[in-house]
Amino acid sequence: MKIILYSFFVLFFVNGLNKCDHENHDQDFVNLGDTIELPINEVVKFKSENLEIKFESTSDSRCPLNVNCIQAGKAKIVLKITKDGNAQTLNLESKGLCQAEDGSCGSEGAAHGYTVKLINVYPYPTEPKTNEAGAVYIKMIVSK
Repeated sequence: MKIILYSFFVLFFVNGLNKCDHENHDQDFVNLGDTIELPINEVVKFKSENLEIKFESTSDSRCPLNVNCIQAGKAKIVLKITKDGNAQTLNLESKGLCQAEDGSCGSEGAAHGYTVKLINVYPYPTEPKTNEAGAVYIKMIVSK
């Protein structure tokens, strides 16, 4: 009987720890001007600004590495930017055949008075395709 009670206690405790971990799945709060890595379907929060950004979706037509393409293509992303409970959608793009980390590959846009600069969409496509959709993330900088 003690073993059964002990087993239930251990399962309950481990499950409680697991729930705490999932509740903090979103990134911690960040500051304006930070370079942010944001995986698809995740949210980043700017506490001092009461601002949240979610990386909602992507479509990628960039020419894969080591492949000859007629066009370089581009990756398009959709961000949902929420300020004080009001949401706006922002569409940004990243150039194909560009892997620079200086921000020259990505576009920028504005929402709620904030500027979002897309540095790039990662990982860059390869051939044969080895990237999983869940592994997609962006780098960006948000400023006011």
